[in-house]
Amino acid sequence: MKNKEHIDITIEINADAHAPHQSVITAMDVSRRLGLLRIAFGAIQVLEK
Repeated sequence: MKNKEHIDITIEINADAHAPHQSVITAMDVSRRLGLLRIAFGAIQVLEK
């Protein structure tokens, strides 16, 4: 993978407590395969009433 081109942008993955773990891993894997190596994570807090 030394000669692979990398794209210099950041992907933000947002998920809440209901998001399946595998969905987040899949998003990370697809990003990596596309050469998008800078990944940030966001969390959404659900406030209970």
